[in-house]
Amino acid sequence: MGGKAKHTCHGLCKDLPVDYPEDVRTEVGAALVGGVAVGLYPGFSMIEEMNQTTETFIPDPAAQSAYDKIYPIFENAYKALVPVFDAIAEL
Repeated sequence: MGGKAKHTCHGLCKDLPVDYPEDVRTEVGAALVGGVAVGLYPGFSMIEEMNQTTETFIPDPAAQSAYDKIYPIFENAYKALVPVFDAIAEL
């Protein structure tokens, strides 16, 4: 998600802790993922050196009870769908 869309993400992720870097550049993230995948970089920790955090959004503690209620439903649905995911992966 590009930098222009970060405020849209606030609405989607408003109850998750999110750090926004100073300069959101998806190509840097893609290059890092590729570099880690081929062993060029040891891990993802260097992304913190590449991007300085300028904003941090902290979750609304009042929303936690809603997530606590719905998470077991999500977890059961996910576990039930694992065979479907496996079948799709075999295609």
